[in-house]
Amino acid sequence: MFQKLLLPIEGGEASKAIVRFAKKLAAPRASARVMNVIVNETTMFYADLLSLDHLTEAATAMLEETVAEFSSPEFHLDHVLHQGTVDDCVREEIESYEPDLVVMGSHGRKGLQRLLLGSEVTRVMRHTTKPICIVKGDAAQRPGPLSRIALATDLGEATSAAREAFVGLLRTAKAAGRSLHGDVIHVFESDPWFLPSSIVAVPGGGYSLPIVTSEVEKRIAERRREIEAELGEITKPWRDEGLDVTTHMLEGQAWDRLADFVERERVDLLVLGSHHYGSFDRLMLGSIAEKTLRAVDCPVLLLPSPEAND
Repeated sequence: MFQKLLLPIEGGEASKAIVRFAKKLAAPRASARVMNVIVNETTMFYADLLSLDHLTEAATAMLEETVAEFSSPEFHLDHVLHQGTVDDCVREEIESYEPDLVVMGSHGRKGLQRLLLGSEVTRVMRHTTKPICIVKGDAAQRPGPLSRIALATDLGEATSAAREAFVGLLRTAKAAGRSLHGDVIHVFESDPWFLPSSIVAVPGGGYSLPIVTSEVEKRIAERRREIEAELGEITKPWRDEGLDVTTHMLEGQAWDRLADFVERERVDLLVLGSHHYGSFDRLMLGSIAEKTLRAVDCPVLLLPSPEAND
C-alpha cells in the first residue's frame, strides 16, 4: 500500500512494535528509513557522564541492530541519525526523504479516560500534510497481518484520501489471499442543537433553545435514512469487487463512539481523514480528528484532506 516509509524510533520494544506495524502497511518491496534523534537536552543532561561520541555510538548501534533484524527483500530498511529537537528533525527528514507515510509511536498516558498524545507527535502532525500512522494501544502488539480495519467518514470529500487508503489496504489483502474485514463508520450527531430546523429565532436577535417537535423528530429520522443510503452508495463498488465491508451508523460524539467501537470490535487500525487549517506557519487538525486520536486506543492512520496539500 505504502511504498516509502519513515519511522522515527527511540529503541527498545516500543520501537520494534512501530517497525512491525509499519510492515503491515507497507507494499511489497517497500523501502523504509528508521531514524533516531539525539536530543540536545539529552547531551546537556549527560554531559558529565557520556560524551556526544558515546551517545552517537549507542544510537547508531541501535539503528543498525534494527535494520539487521527487520530488513528484507520485501521491506528494505536503512537508517539515519539526527541531533536537535525531535519534531524539527522529523520534519527535516520528511522534506529530504519524501516518504508517503510516517509511522510514529505515541508516548500517551491515560488520564480521565483520554489518551494524551506525546508532544512531539502532536507537533509533527500539525506541521506536515503527509499521512501519519500513530502506533499505540494493545492492537499494535497483535501478531500477524491486519484482520480488521475501520474507516471513519464524514461522507464528504474531506475524507476521500482516507477512503482511498482504506480500500487500498483491503485490495492489497485480497490480492495476497489474506482475510481482511473493513468497517465503514459514520457518527451522526443527532442532538437537536445540530439540526438547523430545530433552532428557533427570537425576535430582536438571538436563538432559543432547541424545540424537539414532531417535525424535528421526523427530520432526524430522515437524516438517519439518508446516512444509511449514502454509506450504501460509498461501499457498493467495493462490495461489488468482492471486498469484505460492513457499514455502521453510530450516534453521539464521534470520538466517544469510535473509541467504543474499536475496543469492542478489536479493530487493528482506524483510518481517519483530517481537516487541516492553515494558521501562519502552522497547521491545525480538525477538532474531531484530534479528539478521536486522543480517545481511541488502537493505531490510527491519519490522512489529510485533499485541500491540505494545495
